[in-house]
Amino acid sequence: MINKHQLATRIFALCIHGFLELIYRTCRLSLSHLEAVEGHVIDGKNIFAFWHGRMLYPIYYYTRTIPSVKSAILISKSKDGDYGEALVKRLGQTCIRGSSSRGGLKALHDLSSLLADDYNLALTPDGPRGPAFRAQVGIIKLAQYSDATILPTTYNASHKITLKSWDRFIIPLPFSRVHLAFGEPIKVPLESTKKEIEVIRQGLEDCLRNLDRECEEVLGL
Repeated sequence: MINKHQLATRIFALCIHGFLELIYRTCRLSLSHLEAVEGHVIDGKNIFAFWHGRMLYPIYYYTRTIPSVKSAILISKSKDGDYGEALVKRLGQTCIRGSSSRGGLKALHDLSSLLADDYNLALTPDGPRGPAFRAQVGIIKLAQYSDATILPTTYNASHKITLKSWDRFIIPLPFSRVHLAFGEPIKVPLESTKKEIEVIRQGLEDCLRNLDRECEEVLGL
């Protein structure tokens, strides 16, 4: 028998899934640099990297356009993360629970195993607590030791709600324009030094910030 919290997460997932379907069907979507990632996605073993506050549309876009490709999403072990897990499962994706503060080592092992099995992963370089729009080194090291390819991704919307949360989470509104942008794939050589890792980390951060600006320019924000 499910408890109240479990029931709440299921209702949340059902409602958000319906809302995402409305967004997908009514918003006018434009994309840039899709060709940079198309050749990688089908083969798997990629890490889609987007800011914590920019995760909503890319994840749903992925599940609608390439549902046959195995994918997994990292969700924190917090109580709020239970809602995210319910939504991920509703979308038919694999959910891995963990963060740097709770269950990090097991999550890292699970993520590495999935990459070895040619999954695509969705990770937030500035999550789960921030600081916002600041890439952490964990995603770089995961790509390094798993021989995975990082695919920088972001989006914005012409009409949206921006939450007053640490990540400035955005929620597109129906019938708005949405622009989804991809960056050049990033490989991290296994023999990379600590200094080289920092250069790559900064490069990912700069790439995502540049893509954010590109989305704003395209949408006239």
